Amino acid sequence: CPVNYYGRGCVHRCLCQNGGKCDSRDGHCFCLPGFTGSRCESVCPQGTFGHMCLQKCQCGSENICNPRTGECNALFCRGDPKCLAEQERRFTYVTLCPEGYYGPPRCRQKCMCVNNAQCDPLSGRCLCHSGHVGRYCEKSCERGWYGPGCIHRCECHDEGPCDTRTGDCICRMGMTGKLCDQECPEGRYGQNCTEICQCKNGARCNKVTGCCSCPVGYYGSTCQFRKEKKNVELRKYMTRCLFLAWKLECRPFTYGFYCSETCNCSTETSDGCDSKTGKCRCKSGFYGDRCEKSCPSGQWGEECINQCDCNGSSCDSQTGTCICSPGRTGLQCEQECPTNTFGVGCKPCLCQSFELCDVVTGECQCPTGWKGDACQFPATANGPDIPERGDMYKKDS
Repeated sequence: CPVNYYGRGCVHRCLCQNGGKCDSRDGHCFCLPGFTGSRCESVCPQGTFGHMCLQKCQCGSENICNPRTGECNALFCRGDPKCLAEQERRFTYVTLCPEGYYGPPRCRQKCMCVNNAQCDPLSGRCLCHSGHVGRYCEKSCERGWYGPGCIHRCECHDEGPCDTRTGDCICRMGMTGKLCDQECPEGRYGQNCTEICQCKNGARCNKVTGCCSCPVGYYGSTCQFRKEKKNVELRKYMTRCLFLAWKLECRPFTYGFYCSETCNCSTETSDGCDSKTGKCRCKSGFYGDRCEKSCPSGQWGEECINQCDCNGSSCDSQTGTCICSPGRTGLQCEQECPTNTFGVGCKPCLCQSFELCDVVTGECQCPTGWKGDACQFPATANGPDIPERGDMYKKDS
């Protein structure tokens, strides 16, 4: 039988939910870890997890485990029934919601988190990675701060900047050390003192540019020539060294005449700054003085100057690729999901016989005379029907 069909002639559609597979002979469902029920419609009961929910959680009486993996949750509810119920719901939505969507009803709400932040599957609250803050984790830490919530102050020398995630100091040219509090040792210069000076005859080497300061009686770019005449013009070498300093290609996140200034830009959302002015160069999808802001919804690209062309759906803030809303498909989300499909990515509907489902939610729309989650049961006229989940009926007066 084709995928999702079973029985003689393969005319019956499988009713397995949540990624379960069915036996092509009788339609029996084989559930993924974390699910149970004849149609894999239920999450493992509290305290169990894994294949067929046969494994016991090892999290203690005051904790709940992930129904798929058995991983203990981070929130200790201390026996509070409301807290336990909410945690169970949260793990349910962790299991059921597709990536990028959250919470009731039916995982239809789209997460707004940026910078790879995690989205709480129940509430949609953004859980920011180290170095970012804001309602949607759209802001980088201000200069001088780092870490989760940007609550830690950088400890770098002379109030220098640090990596917004780790707190590692970012040294300006000519400085080194864990706190950037040490000048380059003799014979070294540049970013993190990685360059080797070429000065000769006892000349001093500039810690930033590597330019040589010649002792009396010597000249040349490396002080390699001995001055034999009093009228030798030294200005051209001094001018050349200053020219080299101005033309110096600064390392990332430094700028200024000797590349001695540090760019006040986000290290994650920018490509550093202009070597002369210090103006931040934002990566595609970001803007702001420090490139700390993500493009507003509906905009994308460098400086967020492009408009999404996705027929009402959103797009990737860096590439402009459309991210279709549930029930839509196509390069520009210009099409409705084909018949018998629904939701994000147009997944197959589970409706049987008449195969009519809501393109957004996947809810089956049963014709008159049929009932059940998948419209799989005939509504007989003889005797009272047994109500099924999803039935609509009028109570007799």
